[in-house]
Amino acid sequence: NIKWEETTTYNVGIDYGFINNRITGTIDAYYRKTDDLINFIPVPAGTNLTNMLLTNVGDLENRGIEFSIEGRIISKTDLSWKVGFNATYNENKITKLTATDDPNYLGVFTGGISGGVGNTIQIHSVGKPASSFFVYEQVYDANQKPIEGLYVDRNNDGEITGDDRYHYKKAAPDVFMGFNSMLNYKEWDFSFGGRINLGNYAYNNVWSSGATLNNLYWSTGYMNNVPSNTLDTRFQNPEFFSDYYVKNASFLRLDNISVGRTFKNLYNEKMDIRLYGTVQNVFVVSQYKGLDPEVGN
Repeated sequence: NIKWEETTTYNVGIDYGFINNRITGTIDAYYRKTDDLINFIPVPAGTNLTNMLLTNVGDLENRGIEFSIEGRIISKTDLSWKVGFNATYNENKITKLTATDDPNYLGVFTGGISGGVGNTIQIHSVGKPASSFFVYEQVYDANQKPIEGLYVDRNNDGEITGDDRYHYKKAAPDVFMGFNSMLNYKEWDFSFGGRINLGNYAYNNVWSSGATLNNLYWSTGYMNNVPSNTLDTRFQNPEFFSDYYVKNASFLRLDNISVGRTFKNLYNEKMDIRLYGTVQNVFVVSQYKGLDPEVGN
């Protein structure tokens, strides 16, 4: 009896325009609920071979505000310039994962990582954002350097176990932004577009799996590819589940720049030709020191 999930969205918005619609845009507030997400849930012993049932049971909520504005800054025969900007603030929360409330149910582990067998670094839990990081709280020395293997005993039972892992940050940003511009002067055109993400975090798996002193050399004696973080932590062995590796990955990315020229009325006014050059992925500004702050998982 498994079926597709269902999503219901409520929204209210305003479209606006000023100065003879040279400035236009929208403001929109929304609430989106997704029901019947599929999950494995525990069932009474003997019900089936695994005591787990795959069924429609999960619920997820998204709510937020969207804003956009576009302006025709210059609008003349030989010269025009348009700019645009949009922003979205979104809150995401899982509201249900099991058929009945179970305070002992941690959630669905996700976010597989390199290193070890079957290790995951994220979790879907009720009351938390989807794909929250699930890690140990790192302890630091007086110089703010992480201490290898030392974590906060969050449940105060005198030992560090899986019960001391906690929900810390999330991969999805709180705010998305986009911007673009197009300038035309006679036969010439110039445009660019980019994006900004704020409040998104990434797990640096390159550091966690390879930035250790025991990974400096191959067994043959030749030096390995050494991540830059190795001498910052001086960990002898990997510490996969430390929150130290969950880093702020907010960024500004300029996606593209394009410059072109249009040659009109060629071949007895039968043809126009536009020659242009485009640069993709121009630059990224971010505090994140990994390969890319916009990783897919």
